[in-house]
Amino acid sequence: MKSTAPFIAQLIIKKVLGEISQEEENLLEQWRSISPENEAKYKELINLHFIRTELSEYAEAEKIAAALKVPEVEPEEKALPVYQQEVRPVHFLQRWKWVAAIIIILGAGTYLYLHQNSKDKTSLDPGIATQQDLLPGSNKAVLTLSDGTKIDLNNAAQGQIAQQGNAFVEKSENGEIRYTMQGGNQDAGMINSMSTPKGGSYKLVLPDGSRVWLNAASSISYPVVFGKMERKVKVSGEVFLEVVKDNQKPFMVDVNRQSLIQVLGTSFNINAYENEDSITTTLVEGSVRITATNNKNANNQSGQPVTLRPGQQASQHNDAKISVHAANIDQVLAWKNGLFNMEGLSMKGFTKQLERWYDIQVQFEGKVPTVTFRGQMNRDVPLSDIISYLNSLHIKTRIDGKILFLKGS
Repeated sequence: MKSTAPFIAQLIIKKVLGEISQEEENLLEQWRSISPENEAKYKELINLHFIRTELSEYAEAEKIAAALKVPEVEPEEKALPVYQQEVRPVHFLQRWKWVAAIIIILGAGTYLYLHQNSKDKTSLDPGIATQQDLLPGSNKAVLTLSDGTKIDLNNAAQGQIAQQGNAFVEKSENGEIRYTMQGGNQDAGMINSMSTPKGGSYKLVLPDGSRVWLNAASSISYPVVFGKMERKVKVSGEVFLEVVKDNQKPFMVDVNRQSLIQVLGTSFNINAYENEDSITTTLVEGSVRITATNNKNANNQSGQPVTLRPGQQASQHNDAKISVHAANIDQVLAWKNGLFNMEGLSMKGFTKQLERWYDIQVQFEGKVPTVTFRGQMNRDVPLSDIISYLNSLHIKTRIDGKILFLKGS
């Protein structure tokens, strides 16, 4: 069998463009699961910044190979189905078979476009040349203790960072915050909170073992010890939760004092940014019950609760009405998985994500460009890569400090 690089590269490109079939998706997933090397290669190839760097180095390698007259040797492949083959360490020049495969599939024009921008990104916009590129978001958050003490988690060392009663607050090796109880009864009135700025995200393990992922400009407050009857937290922004099941203590989520979500054990995503049109709750596993609390009737009673099944999404609008529809789980969880999933997004929908992740403001010069985005890209890229992508869609860009101006062509 010939090298699998072109075939896998083609599947990855289809994945990024949102054109992959279910059968192809299954093949790609099987190939990724074969080895850590395959998974690492997949993550590299969906990263535009990485591809640009590789293309630039590939061009130099071609010159070196020509000068040294080094013959290219095709390694012998195992006679296995494509999804059972894994990436193997290869000779210097063989490293480029993946990049070469992408050049062949995307075409020489796209190769020259990406390579040109890898050498001189500032040519797209004079504004970029006059200032340092803006980096993507990263692990940044502030932990506020019950006495008001604030801890910058980005600068906190690993290990124990605080003590709340009988609970030790620890920062793990991977940067995650967790609570460890050390015997005795604990005051359930102690409240901690974690908040991320624009351009930040963070992970937290609650005292009951439930796991929390915070997107940029988001927050969660919670007791150091949950009460005997329920486990209640308050959230804002965008949060993904994996809740430990406890039939005796239902898990309650207060969303901006506008919605109350009750769960027993499940995983779900909440998007409650104030500049979004609605509060959306997306269920991945388990069951949740949502009650609007921002529009009570004359008897001070909330509206009828809505129960979600896995794969469903509830949207609660300003009038407190809740609608339920099928969810695009991959798109909803893209931020948690380190991706921008732009499939079907409007220009404003995409730029809201950019504002939160790069801590910028986006302003439109003239009418908002009419663009429906497709595909996905890695969030771990500098803003200049996003600008290059927008330019490829014939959108003019200009950047001034932390303000990105956009204009349709």
